[in-house]
Amino acid sequence: MTKKEGGFTSANLSLEFHSFIQRQSGVLRQFHKNYECITPLEGKCVCKVNEHRYELSVGECIILFPFQVLELELEPNASVQRIIFNDHLILTVTQSIEGMIPKNPVFRPNESILDFGLKMIFDTFGEDSGPISRITPFENRMRIKGLLYMLAGDFLASTTLITAPKTDIAAMDIALYIAENFKNNISLKKIAKEKGYNYQYLSRTFNRYMNMNFKKMLNFYRIHQAFAMLQDTDLPISRIAFECGFKSIRSFNQVCHDVFNKKPTEIRSMRRI
Repeated sequence: MTKKEGGFTSANLSLEFHSFIQRQSGVLRQFHKNYECITPLEGKCVCKVNEHRYELSVGECIILFPFQVLELELEPNASVQRIIFNDHLILTVTQSIEGMIPKNPVFRPNESILDFGLKMIFDTFGEDSGPISRITPFENRMRIKGLLYMLAGDFLASTTLITAPKTDIAAMDIALYIAENFKNNISLKKIAKEKGYNYQYLSRTFNRYMNMNFKKMLNFYRIHQAFAMLQDTDLPISRIAFECGFKSIRSFNQVCHDVFNKKPTEIRSMRRI
């Protein structure tokens, strides 16, 4: 992936598509504002999604909705294909299920469709496409959209959708606010006042849904944006820290260590080829 000196903004981080094969064992906790499909290629994995635990074997998939917190654990020698995509790639589907959540996000898609789709993704992008702001050329874009629609069709045919509780909607509303304003000096009290929520209610709701408080989630989101910038740009580390909303290098280094157990310089040395 070409690394850029400048122009890496929050808009760039609102990627349209990213596919990659993950082989790292252990637990990784992640949160993003896109949809995601995960399927094991070898072995098994466990996906913990907002306190619900799902075990996946080869041939099964899980669909994660935006602003869900994922903890992904792989068995030794296991690997998974992860496909992260913006909702507008399957806009007809996402518009029809707005405000809904699945009772069970795990499904078994048509085997031939899944095998063909995984091969097509690998032939097109290799093991890691890198974050893509818009899929090109046009024929690749249509292939990916077609695959995602077919997977979405199998998903909808095998699950029951229910109306998301008001508490979940409130928590996701705050998560969206974080995603759109993480660079700024924001607080839950300010958001509650701006959006007309009771602060105590919003704090309890957010903590329950995300299993962490607002400040921790804000730093969690910021550091994941910084992680991408450390790997994909040549910007100075200090500039990355401030562009991601950290007020000091010290706090940036501390959160980086707390989340990744690494220094920013170590993360930069891991950058994608």
